[in-house]
Amino acid sequence: MGYYPTDHEIKCMIDEVRQCAMSNEGRTTTHVSLETFIQLFVNHRPVYGIGKNNIEDAFKCLLDGKWGEGESLTRDELITLLTKDGEEGMTMTAIEKYLTYLVGEQDVKKAIPERISAVEFAETILGFEEVDEAEML
Repeated sequence: MGYYPTDHEIKCMIDEVRQCAMSNEGRTTTHVSLETFIQLFVNHRPVYGIGKNNIEDAFKCLLDGKWGEGESLTRDELITLLTKDGEEGMTMTAIEKYLTYLVGEQDVKKAIPERISAVEFAETILGFEEVDEAEML
């Protein structure tokens, strides 16, 4: 649905559900109703969706100084950033799983080109499409 919560955000949502169930019912729960799921989604998702401009901003941060040549990253640089940098570094298993979901290919070398720009990442990996302004009206 266009919202990709971090592990920390997911933990916060789980804690919220547990606390609510404990205070309302006096017991813990492992399931939520559709209504509760929708409330969680609406309350925790960003107000605005993630767009190509957000991906471009993220790549600019990555390219600032130590990574990339020009406006793109090599596949190896991107994988290094995804697995080693930030609070929530991904495992190769997770990257392969998500690539399978996103592009239908688990092999990183087949799924990600040797060099990739923000626009290419948004379009070929994440599946963003240009939207005609007339379609939005």
